[in-house]
Amino acid sequence: MATFEYFSALAGKTITQLMDDASFRPEAQRAESMTFKDKNDIVITLGGKDFQYSHGAVTGGEVTTVKMQDKDGHLLETIKGLDLAATDVYDNFHIYGVSALTFTFNASFDALKGSKKNDILDGGAGDDHIAGGNGSDQIVGGTGNDVLTGGGGHDNFYFRDGSQRDTITDFNASGKNHDQIELTQGLRDRLEMHQHGDNLILDFGWGDEMVLQHVHKAEIDKSDFLIIA
Repeated sequence: MATFEYFSALAGKTITQLMDDASFRPEAQRAESMTFKDKNDIVITLGGKDFQYSHGAVTGGEVTTVKMQDKDGHLLETIKGLDLAATDVYDNFHIYGVSALTFTFNASFDALKGSKKNDILDGGAGDDHIAGGNGSDQIVGGTGNDVLTGGGGHDNFYFRDGSQRDTITDFNASGKNHDQIELTQGLRDRLEMHQHGDNLILDFGWGDEMVLQHVHKAEIDKSDFLIIA
């Protein structure tokens, strides 16, 4: 099982409290590393191999480590043991900035764990185990038979046509910060719910389904779904 190491010395602060998205920019581009810096001189370094560039954009390579340091060089966060397409990481940094730990994980990953912050966790293809941690997370199992755990906070679980089977171990269907499942209108129209013992099956047909462990049909209402176009 693929795993990675995560270390944080942020002491309860979030990345957005430390970095300024508006000034977040590429700083240096090398064959085995690339760095990003904001106006406060906080630096994120992506380490890896075979990085390739064209007109300032990343076009190839593999990211294996991520390191975040303050302006004095003190280590704030590290992630080791990654196996990510450099193009995905670079594109996500430009789309989402540093408001979350945002990586698109390739098919080699089957174990992914978030932090205490608000993470965006994408398992991609393959059978994944994803745990969101204590933040309010956005969790995408991708294709395959995935096991998803939101952890604390208000978590959103994304499901699309062709996602196959996702099992959510801790779906919170009630309360102020209850979790939600994001669906297209087409999936919502096809949805049939079946109780199977202590688990609720959300059947979308065509081999796509979600299993909500320890959830009963009476607990579910329209507020548990987020419908997009």
